[in-house]
Amino acid sequence: MQGLIIEWSATFLALIGSYMMSTKKYNPSLTWICWILSNIMFAYFFFTKEQYGLTFYQFFGILTNLIGLYQWKFETHQASSSALLVFKIIRKSSYLLSVIFLSLSMLLFFAYFSYQNNLSTTQEFLQSWYHGNKKIDDVLFEWLCGFMNLSAAFLLASKHRTVNYCWPIWLISNGCLLYVGFINQQYGVTFLNFMFTLINFNACYHWIIKEKFLKKIESAENLINVRV
Repeated sequence: MQGLIIEWSATFLALIGSYMMSTKKYNPSLTWICWILSNIMFAYFFFTKEQYGLTFYQFFGILTNLIGLYQWKFETHQASSSALLVFKIIRKSSYLLSVIFLSLSMLLFFAYFSYQNNLSTTQEFLQSWYHGNKKIDDVLFEWLCGFMNLSAAFLLASKHRTVNYCWPIWLISNGCLLYVGFINQQYGVTFLNFMFTLINFNACYHWIIKEKFLKKIESAENLINVRV
């Protein structure tokens, strides 16, 4: 019962934070606070279920969201030169971590695909490396999802110019986590990632499609003004 309460409480906090960030209408600080609280709850929940890939993701999620809270509250025009230097270092480091975790997730996808297709070299390596009770392909899939989530989270936290593309990464990852939650009968996690998938579609519209459309309109208006 306790695990169920923690799972669903963390689920709703994560959803509230994601909705606020996806619409771009609310104070970003509220989003990061909701996500930090959700990460703490989910870290405990997944640890008790021996899902260490997702536990690892939650601990990194706390770090990522603390970075995001700092980065998105930071006002560059009011900052001293030393504070601005720290801001730039954190932004570049976060972006680099995003790239690293995305690369790791692609590597795990290759390992998962190879294992599923009975490639003997991959199977022998993984079986010599892993001695747990869970199926190897399930473990690979959990870590793959965790790394993809971290890649998207660090990209959003970095406030890099490519930040908009964190949402498609999350969209793919949450679709995969739907499967993980369902096969483990963790219906809070399944519901969370189903709702995340819907929210990420909404975020892709607001952060990518709508923004590009508005930029085209602005460019057209500027061109008209110049000609007039």
